[in-house]
Amino acid sequence: MGELTVEVKGTTAVLSWEEVEHAENYAYTYMVGGKEVIGITEKTEQTLRQLAQGDYRVSVSAVPAEDDEAYAASPAASVTFAIAQEKAALWTATGTHTSYGLNSSWKTRMTAWNDDSYTLSRWYGVEGYDLTFTVNKSGEIELSDYEEDGGYFYVPTGLSRNEGIWIYPSGGYSNFEGDAKSGSLWLYAEMVMTGSPGR
Repeated sequence: MGELTVEVKGTTAVLSWEEVEHAENYAYTYMVGGKEVIGITEKTEQTLRQLAQGDYRVSVSAVPAEDDEAYAASPAASVTFAIAQEKAALWTATGTHTSYGLNSSWKTRMTAWNDDSYTLSRWYGVEGYDLTFTVNKSGEIELSDYEEDGGYFYVPTGLSRNEGIWIYPSGGYSNFEGDAKSGSLWLYAEMVMTGSPGR
């Protein structure tokens, strides 16, 4: 592993490093509230969101393919940084969420945070089930906080008959059009219905 770099904005830290030859993926670890957080990524960067105020030390090591006996995991490289502020809301707006799959609509609330993330509260009409996302420069939605499978990201809804949604954010299929005060959020999604196989 080479040197790690980190960019901190609000309560978000973006870690990046140079690609390591023969690495299939990269393992990272850091501590939050006395508990160790461990993750794996195939990319040469990792975004850590909604971090509490305080000091952090993140370690990353390159990991070869399991069947590649010629190489072992690299010694870890580490970087330290501080989160200087708590997460705070910049603005909140109420709007209508319409699901074409369920053929119904409900009121939901969007909050913009000081770490460039957004929360869509009660995103499927169920209290306690929210959707957190960011928007890149092209207006595309990014969902790095959720389970990923083939470009789809699984977000729970809290509904008994529609347990979760697989959202496809790439290529402009899911995007945000508007400004800091108003706009429209479009999500390209596949529904997971109870009792039905697959997505």
